[in-house]
Amino acid sequence: MGDLFYRTVRTIGRGPVSIATSRMVRGAQYIPQTGPAILASSHLSYFDVPALIGASRRPIDWLSITELMSHPAIGWFFRNMNAFPVDRSRHDSRATRTILDRLGAGRLVGFFPEGRIRRPEESVINGGSLGSNVLRLARASGAPVIPAVVLGGDAMSNPLAWLPTGQARYGVAFGEPIFVPPDATVAQIAPLLLELKRRYRRLAAELRLCMIPRD
Repeated sequence: MGDLFYRTVRTIGRGPVSIATSRMVRGAQYIPQTGPAILASSHLSYFDVPALIGASRRPIDWLSITELMSHPAIGWFFRNMNAFPVDRSRHDSRATRTILDRLGAGRLVGFFPEGRIRRPEESVINGGSLGSNVLRLARASGAPVIPAVVLGGDAMSNPLAWLPTGQARYGVAFGEPIFVPPDATVAQIAPLLLELKRRYRRLAAELRLCMIPRD
């Protein structure tokens, strides 16, 4: 597991993205410079992953779906980006162990606790459902949960957005970490989950305001 390939891809990708888009990043200071952390993002588009990679100062070990990782070329690329698979059709204990191993090695692990891309009205940023698995992983590992929101990434699915005009706008916001005590009970995790959901909504609301064009 190395970061050279990851950093090379990020450096190469930074040029085209910076030419075609304008970006706003808020709260990057909440990602710890060292040590284990869980980056838990809302998920509105396929562009969320590259947007978060570009906004994070640290490499992110992504949890990816088995269907993508099983493709030879895509799987090779993702594995070299330090990604690892999860089988969404069942409780994947192997993926859980890998997450805990990566966190135990002091890595920043990123995934989408909503499980899939959601329409805005279904998203956690607008009050949608969210399971407690991310907080259970935080309890088991001792790693903080860093909530993240990406807005505007859906526009990048339009080929015209990649013209070198810098007109496509997107934003990334990171929130204050949530820590889960190692002895937290189910009853104690419940209010932390409510707080996490509130932070997603607040991050999205603040990011929307900041992205309003100024005359």
